[in-house]
Amino acid sequence: MTKTQADLLLSVVIFIVAIAFWIPTRELRQGSLFPSAVIAIMTLLAIVLFLKSIFIAVKKKRPKDTFAFQKEKAYSVAGIAVAGVLYVYIIPFVGYYTMTVIFTSLLFILMSRTPFNWKTVGRSLLGGCFVTIFIYVAFGYMLNVRTPAGILF
Repeated sequence: MTKTQADLLLSVVIFIVAIAFWIPTRELRQGSLFPSAVIAIMTLLAIVLFLKSIFIAVKKKRPKDTFAFQKEKAYSVAGIAVAGVLYVYIIPFVGYYTMTVIFTSLLFILMSRTPFNWKTVGRSLLGGCFVTIFIYVAFGYMLNVRTPAGILF
């Protein structure tokens, strides 16, 4: 996958994630300014990246396979996009920290270049736990930011 192809795919994924984040923020009455600003910036940058990748592809006048994607990478990107959308919608039920461990571990697995085995799963779970502990210490303990509570934590 070339850089142009990756940029094109990334812009589409960012746009989809921005839409997925926008849907729950419509219900917010207070405190919706910051999430709305972040979503607007994400959407704007996704559009800029999309147009940039299209212009570069047209300028290079590459053959027809310019936008041909490799299946493994496309599945990985689609998995990351689906995981991101599910992450937002499952947090209220499971809880922020529990879902963050699951989500970051899944991201580590999907982005891993090593073959899928138990060692990769173990490292991904360990990395997901470390990321979540860091987020908890930084936001939950030091800054006293409330996070959505769920069934587990």
